[in-house]
Amino acid sequence: MNSCGQPPGCDTSLDRRGFIKLGAAGALTLLASRMPALAGPFRREDFSRLVPADKKLDPQWVKSLFDRGTPEVWSGEQLKYIGMPVGGICAGQLYLGGTGKLWHWDIFNRTTNSGASGPHYRDPLLPASPVDQGFALNGKPLDQFAHISFRGEYPFGIVTYREKDVEVVLEAFSPFIPLNTDDSSLPATVMRFTVKNTGRQKREIELAGHLSRADMASQIKRGNGFVFLECSSAAGTMGLALLGEGETVTRNLSLAPGQAAVVTFVVTWHFPHLTLEKLPGGRYYATKFNAAFAVAEYVAGNFDRLYRDTKLWR
Repeated sequence: MNSCGQPPGCDTSLDRRGFIKLGAAGALTLLASRMPALAGPFRREDFSRLVPADKKLDPQWVKSLFDRGTPEVWSGEQLKYIGMPVGGICAGQLYLGGTGKLWHWDIFNRTTNSGASGPHYRDPLLPASPVDQGFALNGKPLDQFAHISFRGEYPFGIVTYREKDVEVVLEAFSPFIPLNTDDSSLPATVMRFTVKNTGRQKREIELAGHLSRADMASQIKRGNGFVFLECSSAAGTMGLALLGEGETVTRNLSLAPGQAAVVTFVVTWHFPHLTLEKLPGGRYYATKFNAAFAVAEYVAGNFDRLYRDTKLWR
């Protein structure tokens, strides 16, 4: 032992902070020695500009970025923390919840604090809705099904509902098509359901949607190839469209064992009187449509193309 009571070779000048730094540096060195090089090698002159034009990325690593991974599926208590954006670009915002309910409803031109002092990961925005909206199968709300799971594959949110002898898969999205700004900024959210009879007997199924708000008047309107439940006030209109012929926003299905059917709803809105400090007011979509009904009419008339082109993202 030496005079300081430490073993020979002990550096007593190394304090706790220095020890941590030294340990971290060693760990990083060890990690770096095991990691493959993803870019380079570089020369000093490569950095004469802020960002080198040639990143010298490893081709195999670049290729790996395009490999399909395994989607994460959420269920149980995890569902209450999900809020996936499903509104058009600069058209207001809706969130798709983990159970398939729409919430947030930032479409009414009211200020929402999303800055540093607003909700964040430690204090998340909690699901809340000024709108009564949802879907029910044979009278039972889908968000009350026994088995619900969520999979996010932007721009699609996929919610699967399972109970005895029936499976329902919801694809929710707002059209999102590269290089097509107008169709990517529609004030619309598509709710496309695939209903399957997983039992051994024929089943009669009713899938119904509802949408209402206390300060808005409601009426049923019919368009070319869709039925529309319109809610209106002095501020604007919103509504729920059911694609296909019918009298209400309800679809009745008769499914044989193993048979499936697709039912498509579309939520649309039109609240054009946006005011912004130091910026021009109004909504861009108001230059294209005069009401939520007109938005539904456009989506219904172009649905196959909008769905197909958006699905290319997957």
